[in-house]
Amino acid sequence: MNSLYTLNTAASLGANRFYPSVLAKYGYKGNFWWGIAYNGEKDPWTELHRHGNQKQGMYGNGLLFYPPRKKRISGFVPWHSSLRWESYRRGLDEFALMAQLGDLLAQARAGPGENPGPKGRPFLKGKRSLRWWGSLLASEFRMHTFRPDAEYVHRFRQLIAHELQTLSQRPLGIVDVEYAGGPYIASNTAHIRGVCQAGTLVTVAGKQATRQQGFSQAHPFSFRMEVRLSRAEI
Repeated sequence: MNSLYTLNTAASLGANRFYPSVLAKYGYKGNFWWGIAYNGEKDPWTELHRHGNQKQGMYGNGLLFYPPRKKRISGFVPWHSSLRWESYRRGLDEFALMAQLGDLLAQARAGPGENPGPKGRPFLKGKRSLRWWGSLLASEFRMHTFRPDAEYVHRFRQLIAHELQTLSQRPLGIVDVEYAGGPYIASNTAHIRGVCQAGTLVTVAGKQATRQQGFSQAHPFSFRMEVRLSRAEI
């Protein structure tokens, strides 16, 4: 399977648990899983199909279900579900959480960052503001490093819950900090802009931002301030 959009489940069929989550990550609403059983009269339980000169079977032919072990049985006999199907089915729970997270992200794009600026244009575009949002899910979890244990899955669900809770809260403000360039600007000058709720006190490196510097409590603000050559907190 294409590792860009999903996972290589050859080593562990349990990794299929994250297949729906990867689909949700890339905006897919579903997928069409198809397989062709062309073993002829061979028993799929004992004679797996081999392509060319392969010594190993084709991962169970990639099927989600398998026929009964005994072919000639009277009456209806349910087929056996595969490990890849059970993993995929359980992963639908995480797919629902990821879909909910996507809806909240869409709402966040229409947040304070889309308020019109001085020239009537959006002051901070939603997509750009989301890049400033520190996502633990993006920074502390990699689906491609799957481990077949319950702790790994639990950590994934825990991070999703954290993101859902964080995005549900109204942000205190969105701030962007860039180095202020130009031949007449000191090298330790930062260009700060952002939006915040009315009445919010904004400080940079312990110094309060004032109206004379361009700060506004009612509108998007943009100003320059000299900071020490170290880590300055806003």
